[in-house]
Amino acid sequence: MSIIAIVDLETTGLDPKKDRVIEASWAYVDVDTAKVISIHSKIWTSPTNEAEGVNGIPKALLAYGEPFQAVKLGNDLQAILAHNAAFDSAWGAFDSTAPWLCTKDDFEWPACPSGKKLIEVALAHGVGVVSAHRAFADVLTLCLTLERAHEKVSLREMLSKAGQPRKTYAALVSYDDREKARAAGFSWQSAAKLWTKRLTAEAANSLPFKVREVA
Repeated sequence: MSIIAIVDLETTGLDPKKDRVIEASWAYVDVDTAKVISIHSKIWTSPTNEAEGVNGIPKALLAYGEPFQAVKLGNDLQAILAHNAAFDSAWGAFDSTAPWLCTKDDFEWPACPSGKKLIEVALAHGVGVVSAHRAFADVLTLCLTLERAHEKVSLREMLSKAGQPRKTYAALVSYDDREKARAAGFSWQSAAKLWTKRLTAEAANSLPFKVREVA
């Protein structure tokens, strides 16, 4: 039996050093069937929520919250998945030694190779989105999207590919050919003025344009 955890957080800001986690949601999913075993959500108390306009959690709701305490996910998981794992893993909200995988940067989605936003990926796989940004809504959306993707490529295979070593590559395309990079899932980094994407060496070599390693 092999299980993964799907997680998401809502916070009062973007800086783990000064902002607070106010909501967490997590689901346990069976790898062989891609079906949800259980799904959970909780709110942590906070005197303010400067990001209410983004996450839709009013200050009054936070009065029902508990003092922050990391969720114990367990150490026997195959992986912890989040649709921006670098962000969600930085807050110390989930207690587990399982490796993190990012469904935004590390996954090869069968119906949405260039998708970045969770809503885009979900819609491409035929999953309707009726709510977004609350942690429990995003976790459920990601679970349903994985289940639908599993019909095309097994979840176990997607996890195996996502766990392969990746580096950041820049697309060597002209301004006129920038749509080729966008279509391949590269993101524009305005500060560096580069189209970049995290890729395995095999994937980088299979692109229809040249790339160079940047990290």
